Amino acid sequence: MDPADVTVTRPSFGHHRALDGLRGIAVLAVVIYHFAPGLVPGGFLGVDVFFVLSGFLITSLLLVEFGADRSVSLRGFWSRRARRLLPAALCVILVSVALSWWLDPASSRTAARTQSLASLFYVNNWSAIASGSSYEAQFGHDTPLAHFWSLAVEEQFYLLFPLLIVALVIVLRRRRRSDPASLARPLLLVAVVGAGISAVLMAVLHTTDTDPSRVYFGSDTRAHALLIGVALACLHQLIPAGSPDHRRRLHPAVGLGALVVLVAAFVLVGFHQNWLYEGGLLGIAILTAAIIWHVIRTPDHHLARTLRHPLLVQLGLVSYGLYLWHWPARAFLTTARTGLDGLGLFLLRVAVTAGATALSLVLIERPFRRPSTRPDPADHRGVLTIGQASIAAAALTGVAVLCLVLTTPVHIVGATNRSAPPPSSAPADGAAGIDGSSSGPDGDSAGRPARVLLIGDSVAWTLGGGEMAFPAPETYVSPLPADRVTLWNQARFGLSLQRWPKRRNGVVEEDCPTCAPINDWRSSIEQFRPDLVVFSAVLWDTYDVRIDGTWTRFGTPEFEQAYLDRLDELRAQIIPSGARMVILLQPRPGRYPSDWSREYADDSRTFPQLEELQRRFATEHPDVGIIDLDALLCPQGACRTVDEQGRTLRSDGLHFSTEGTQAMSGPLTDLLLAQMGTGSSTESSTGSTPPR
Repeated sequence: MDPADVTVTRPSFGHHRALDGLRGIAVLAVVIYHFAPGLVPGGFLGVDVFFVLSGFLITSLLLVEFGADRSVSLRGFWSRRARRLLPAALCVILVSVALSWWLDPASSRTAARTQSLASLFYVNNWSAIASGSSYEAQFGHDTPLAHFWSLAVEEQFYLLFPLLIVALVIVLRRRRRSDPASLARPLLLVAVVGAGISAVLMAVLHTTDTDPSRVYFGSDTRAHALLIGVALACLHQLIPAGSPDHRRRLHPAVGLGALVVLVAAFVLVGFHQNWLYEGGLLGIAILTAAIIWHVIRTPDHHLARTLRHPLLVQLGLVSYGLYLWHWPARAFLTTARTGLDGLGLFLLRVAVTAGATALSLVLIERPFRRPSTRPDPADHRGVLTIGQASIAAAALTGVAVLCLVLTTPVHIVGATNRSAPPPSSAPADGAAGIDGSSSGPDGDSAGRPARVLLIGDSVAWTLGGGEMAFPAPETYVSPLPADRVTLWNQARFGLSLQRWPKRRNGVVEEDCPTCAPINDWRSSIEQFRPDLVVFSAVLWDTYDVRIDGTWTRFGTPEFEQAYLDRLDELRAQIIPSGARMVILLQPRPGRYPSDWSREYADDSRTFPQLEELQRRFATEHPDVGIIDLDALLCPQGACRTVDEQGRTLRSDGLHFSTEGTQAMSGPLTDLLLAQMGTGSSTESSTGSTPPR
């Protein structure tokens, strides 16, 4: 064929149903990943597909606008984004905060306030980075607005990217150049350079074998996916669709192969794989761009026809609502609240997400997308009228005020702050106890409640009356009878006895960032003058540790000796006070909710081995007592999940629920008092009646 016979046309941009189908695949991967992570461990990559699509679509529309009007309206662009995104987002934030106020512990309100306001103003990702949040740690301890991190990345792009476009338009006007190609050329250069810088920044900031949450959340390190989309839109504008060169460069198998590889990545890739953050996510973005390119340039190709499947297209059309509502469904519909697990819980979440998405689409999204019905020359750009802008501002302000009101911290009756000992239980030396009897550092508790200092991890925290909320609450309500035991709960989330970096499932993590640099409890012991110092921590000591720069594997003789040495250091802090050291053996983990990562279940297999070390230490030191809750709650290795009154003991299989703590109050009190003055570590270890 003679090249002169080929009709060369500049591409225009319309609605591509195949792109809706691609969006449908992406949202399906994300939802399944969050509802059943074991099925598609790489489903989080669907967010990268969204980013590339967003960059491509937004840039294409702006280039078309520039070609038609020789200008770009910032007001029109931001108005269209507000119509599309803001109403449903405000509704999700308000519903999530209201449900959190109703269902979640009062101690979680401070965290709910921070996250709701960060989501409202689209800085959720930077808030997560500032608080040290881990993307993976959200599994099992979900906050209902955690998914707004990706919406924040996109919204920040929508805010800043048009400003760049307008700056380029101003430069082009001065040079008297106003065709779309003249805008696409410099924009292509900016996008390619920017994507490269962003990808390099991700690789530089990520440390091998560590938690990648910083680079995963960051707008600076995720911008490359959006900019790949921008570059693709520019190429679509610059390369004529009907040129022979273009046709020769397109191979039918390339696009379909790219889709197959992308779906394979959803199934095979893991969040902690280092290559993802060393160029892998950039590769996923380029792979997505290849799929988009083939779809829009060869609409009759098998790939495009596949993506135009009605089910995929419909999922894509409602993908924004699905994404918004699916995470609150996960956060609020838990095994503890519904009594369901596995397939039943999965189907319930799917049904609620589908219903909420449908209602949101009909009642919120579609009505607000429509421009004003009044004739207005600006309406073709979707510009908000003054009245509409006022309503939007009022709605934003109203939701912000309601978030502040519903997340106001409340004082819990009977709560004690863990930063100071209970005020009625710390008499000065030689002073009378609360009943008039004397009490000294020798641990004599005659005539007064026994004083118990509890140190340990999050399981100990919940057993001592603390609520499981993030960030960790500072107050607790002692479940033990005040006339028998005065409890100072100083347990901390993530506490371990070995304060060294850990290697958990191949990922290196710094030890307990909220804990003190070393486990030194002497000042607390001096303040409180306890009769018993109860230590209970397991999980975070079941990982490999790096001692003096050398990794020591869990279970090796070197590891065991290092752990026993740390126990002896704790014992040495307690002995001078006259208090008795007691090791409280936690019950082995029960059945975790099915939507938790498999790593949680894998971690729990090392519980018995570590607790055997704790038993060994107590055997070698007769002055150290043992309280064996594992033997109490898990006879013959089968853990009880409810007591005889039907109260759930551990709703997530690990931490004690509020009613579980109350159920354990009587047996635990008896076991603690049995340790007072006991001379043998084997006495009174399990001699109490299980919770009834």
